[in-house]
Amino acid sequence: MNLPRKIIIGNWKLNDTVAEGTVLLHKIHQELKGFSTATIIVCPPATHLYPLHRELTSLKSEPKIELGAQNISDFESGAHTGEVSAIMVRDLAKYSIIGHSERRTHYGETDDQITRKVAIALEHGLQPILCVGENLQQRHDGKAHQVVLDQLNTDLADVTAAELKKVIIAYEPIWAIGTGTFAKPAEIEDMLRLIRNALVQSFGQLASTESRIVYGGSVDAENAKTILNLQGCDGVLVGGASLKPKEFATIVRATDK
Repeated sequence: MNLPRKIIIGNWKLNDTVAEGTVLLHKIHQELKGFSTATIIVCPPATHLYPLHRELTSLKSEPKIELGAQNISDFESGAHTGEVSAIMVRDLAKYSIIGHSERRTHYGETDDQITRKVAIALEHGLQPILCVGENLQQRHDGKAHQVVLDQLNTDLADVTAAELKKVIIAYEPIWAIGTGTFAKPAEIEDMLRLIRNALVQSFGQLASTESRIVYGGSVDAENAKTILNLQGCDGVLVGGASLKPKEFATIVRATDK
């Protein structure tokens, strides 16, 4: 039986010029030359999508690196200055991060907006990487499970069972993102199990089995293998370490059994 490939997602966030991003992409590709046993997704700033798409088209050797957007608008078009729509992105990227904690926290994105973004992404052929997770106060108050369940129930409200297999769920505890504070393996497994069970309840056993669930939160070269080997973990969402070619390559190689 061939197991599904692990998914490694690099979120570059607000870093690097187009020229720097192009160099970074080539360095990552070179570090992983010939590697073919993981799904590798890089999510650069929106300004980088066209030139990096062009670069990747010219690379014929393994690994295959796919592009994702860091965000899309909850509108398809119109008078929304500064927004980038799914329609603009779909020819350049295969995925889009939606509902990242930084969007929720710093830009006030609501679950209603995220619900629309997920639906729009699927409508236009983008695979959502839907981020859910609790903050430190919510965890201390014993509300972590309910917070994540509420997010899932709202954010996936317009998703059908047939569409669920196109959605990647990223559990990212907000208190572990960019802080150097790592969630314990038991805490991660507990939440991954909660999410999987919630999908079963909402979409049925078969549909939920086809959906992939990854973990994000201070993932680095030292802890990646431990996290990737956890029960129910289909991959990782990587932040700062994805800007370091050798470290990101080490994380990707940690998927090799």
